[in-house]
Amino acid sequence: MNGALQVKTEKKVLAIIKPISCFGELSVVNSQDRNATVQVTDQGPAEVLEIDWTVTKLQKPLADRFQELLLRNSTEKLKAGYMVSERLWKSANNLLASANQKIKKLEKENEKLRALNESLNAKLKKAK
Repeated sequence: MNGALQVKTEKKVLAIIKPISCFGELSVVNSQDRNATVQVTDQGPAEVLEIDWTVTKLQKPLADRFQELLLRNSTEKLKAGYMVSERLWKSANNLLASANQKIKKLEKENEKLRALNESLNAKLKKAK
């Protein structure tokens, strides 16, 4: 593939595909249906090479090599997805820990204010 393509659903762009890349391999590897659309970006024209599967059926070494490339590409995408997920999980845990600390601090301050309020109310009752 040359140029740039975007992978999108009806609502948003999921990814931008750069040159010397492939797409649609998960549907081949996992026999999945298509769940996104690939379109040329606004950056200009793109060239896409379509694979003719009859060639891979005729030549087993070619089929083996092609499947290896598809699996390698899929593995790299899964690794990248895992790394992003792991970072998001760590960030979410850090955010939760920070929020819990702030909640504890606010609860302590609230308790002090409640005690002060009760003390002031008691003094007001005595002053009446």
